[in-house]
Amino acid sequence: MKNPTAELVAEAVAMKNGGATFGQVQKATGLNYSQVWLPWFRQANADRIIDPEASNYKNLLARARGFQRVAGGSGFVRNWALPETSWGELSALTGLPESRIRKTFAEYTGVDSEGLRMGKGGRWLNDDQQWYMGERPDDLRRVKAGTDFIAGKAGKAEAPTMKPQGEAPPKAKRTPNAAKKAKAAKLRAKANSTTFAPEAEAFHAKADKLEAEAG
Repeated sequence: MKNPTAELVAEAVAMKNGGATFGQVQKATGLNYSQVWLPWFRQANADRIIDPEASNYKNLLARARGFQRVAGGSGFVRNWALPETSWGELSALTGLPESRIRKTFAEYTGVDSEGLRMGKGGRWLNDDQQWYMGERPDDLRRVKAGTDFIAGKAGKAEAPTMKPQGEAPPKAKRTPNAAKKAKAAKLRAKANSTTFAPEAEAFHAKADKLEAEAG
């Protein structure tokens, strides 16, 4: 819907806050996913809004990405104790295009704005930094779970496996409806992890259909 009224947007946000799914809100209001998600997200995270006109805006942007200035020197380093806000969420929190905040971040910190993603070393194995040689998960030498060893590490400590050791309990058989609900949950997770609105909308639509079929 082009140029929805403030009243309609407020109604959509109220519906979402009342427990309705994005799909239900979209169907009732005629708004698309982005038109519902953006105002809902900004209201739900009002305490995290970042003002681009603030004097410390660039530093707030860096911290939101989990970086802080090197003590007693120049440059920025990743502080793993700080949460990392996605570029899509930062775009919503600042009200600026993602491309613009990426450029500002890179110019201010000297850090590449390319994000870390799962499957490319985006997380520490078992959330434990000891299994890496570099200071970031994507530096290099990420070990394969349970098989490889870190070159040069004292004692060549074996990497932990991603799954618990021992016999796994037998998997319970899922009913067709349970399987559909599980698939719908995965689609919701994919929708919430992407910053590309049309893709998120498609995931939510598929999830709505599966949930309706499951009852």
